[in-house]
Amino acid sequence: MRRAAWMLLLAVTLAGAQHPPAAPDPAKVEAATKALERGEQLLAAGKLDEALAQLRAAKASIPAEATWLTVRAMMLDGLCQFAQGNAKAAEATFAAVIEQFADWPEGPDALNYLGRAQMAQNRDKEARASYYKLLALAPHSQARYAAETQLLNLDLKAGDLAAAEARLKGLQKSLPCWSELPYLQGDLATALAGKGQPAAALTWLETIRRECPGSAAAQTARRPQVEALLALKRTDEALKLLDEVVAQAPEQQVVASAATLRVEVLTAAGQWEAAVAVLAALAQRYPASSVALEAVEQQSELLRKHDRFDEAVAQVTAVAAAFHGNWWRAQTLPVRIGALRAKQDWDKAEDALAELVKLTEGTPTAAQALLDMAEVQRAAGRKKAARATLDKIVQTYKGPPVVPLAMHLAAEWEKADKAAPN
Repeated sequence: MRRAAWMLLLAVTLAGAQHPPAAPDPAKVEAATKALERGEQLLAAGKLDEALAQLRAAKASIPAEATWLTVRAMMLDGLCQFAQGNAKAAEATFAAVIEQFADWPEGPDALNYLGRAQMAQNRDKEARASYYKLLALAPHSQARYAAETQLLNLDLKAGDLAAAEARLKGLQKSLPCWSELPYLQGDLATALAGKGQPAAALTWLETIRRECPGSAAAQTARRPQVEALLALKRTDEALKLLDEVVAQAPEQQVVASAATLRVEVLTAAGQWEAAVAVLAALAQRYPASSVALEAVEQQSELLRKHDRFDEAVAQVTAVAAAFHGNWWRAQTLPVRIGALRAKQDWDKAEDALAELVKLTEGTPTAAQALLDMAEVQRAAGRKKAARATLDKIVQTYKGPPVVPLAMHLAAEWEKADKAAPN
């Protein structure tokens, strides 16, 4: 079950717990849901005035017992106001969500958007407080990643490079496999270089290229690395690095962009197998790179869409084998897990999820992997193992949405097992 689906399921359950005497009229719930969906579509299309009017009309039609729809409507209202540039009104809306529904699945996201609205008004002190509240409330939510990013941005905005370095060193220890970590390191390096600290900048740039070789962040780091070497009068090293750049397929991004367009054209024309071949060739041409990972992920999606599950698993496994290091392992495993789950190869999917949990223990990524593992175990008929996995989440992780969801799933599965015929 994907994140959006299980968050809705949890929201419905929480609403039922808070309003046990009455159930909302199904017809009214369906009508309000469709009205919200129309508002969300208008928001996505950038028709902000129409979207806001639609969302507010939808909210007015929501039955009082359907609390989960009210929360959703409030979140969308706040996002629409923020997109309109009305940060003050958006702040008030997100603050209302937090005041009433902080422990709901939307709570961490509301805190994230509250901080963004405050930053848009240059109220950085309040924004920091919002992000730290998010970290305290839901340290294992996906919204934590956004909070960590914005806190670093606030350090850099304030020119407090010492605080930014300390923060990044802490993230290296607590979130070493986080996909965005090398990009944040690059941001810090740029700030350090801008303040006349090329040696410190170079240290961070070398870290990116050493720990995340082949990544887009590592490629982006090459130019500032050369500039830092020149500032330090290490000309020979700068020239050597440039020689390496020339030897390491400098045309990669151009070729990748052309291949992406070719895949779009072929897919639109119904020639999906030709598109798969283009992606396979791209991944083979640039192994152990961000380009290869993106290509095989798209290739896997196309193959799975046409029920070619064995091929999808084989392609992902082959491409992933070229990557090395824990950071890259944490990026490739989710792609392989997706292919294995689509194939319903539950044993190998569980093994891959266990590896991802081990790599990312104590992080939002691990929390989500454990939820996925419980579902895989349940699908494989290993009900006791699934319950033990949910218990581990409740015992070792904190806050919405993962802990309430684990508790909800445990209760739902127990209920279903009791109702099942012996």
